[in-house]
Amino acid sequence: FVASNACGDSVYGPFEISVVELPRITTQPRSAALCGGDNLTFRVEATGTNLQYQWYYNNAPYPSENTSATTSALLIENASHDSAFYSNTFNVQVSNVCATVTSINVGTIISEVPNIVGNPEPTTVCAGEEVTLYANATTNYPTDTIVYRWFLDGNPFEGGTTNTITFAMDSAHMGEYYCEFTNGCGTVRGNSAQVIVKMPPTVESQPIDVSVCEGEMAQLYAKITGVEPMTLIWQNSNGEGLDYTDITTQNVSGDTTS
Repeated sequence: FVASNACGDSVYGPFEISVVELPRITTQPRSAALCGGDNLTFRVEATGTNLQYQWYYNNAPYPSENTSATTSALLIENASHDSAFYSNTFNVQVSNVCATVTSINVGTIISEVPNIVGNPEPTTVCAGEEVTLYANATTNYPTDTIVYRWFLDGNPFEGGTTNTITFAMDSAHMGEYYCEFTNGCGTVRGNSAQVIVKMPPTVESQPIDVSVCEGEMAQLYAKITGVEPMTLIWQNSNGEGLDYTDITTQNVSGDTTS
């Protein structure tokens, strides 16, 4: 500028006027979903002059031990689930000498592989009986989806996609059962349970007709196999056709199970 009077002019300058651009957030941080042990990153993009950043959680500055807390991207390494800490109140303040702007609040879902809380129990049942096996798992986030997959002797069990399976017992269903639980963070296998079928006794050798003289001892033999314990009861018709009655032990000698 020029200052003038009757004695002359005085010229001062030149001078510069610097315009400090106000901070403006152009890309807000986003909520995140990840698995325990992964790195968690919140990022903001902003324009302005000589910007400074400060990340917050629960309305308090993020600990300064994490040097990324004062940058445009907050990095939390090896994140783990902690409902008290990882709440939906992360945000960042972007500032310069002229103003401060605050981002939206964001949060995170940190899940883990399923936690097994129930395994099938070993069982032994008779053929034809109904068997129900149960297994269950939970996650630390309520909306996390768990996929169930049952196996019999290492092979997928048909229809086994819920936490319970039910079937009528026979020899084809005898074996080792276990359930696998899967979510977005991985798969875990539950404990195995042995399911055994008890089949009805099988007659391997039938008694045969014999003829004896009156007063002599008659000996009949039968071979029976099956799951112990078994009992064998001999009967006779007393000449009355199909009306059979048990033979008392006084009239029977030998092992009552053969």
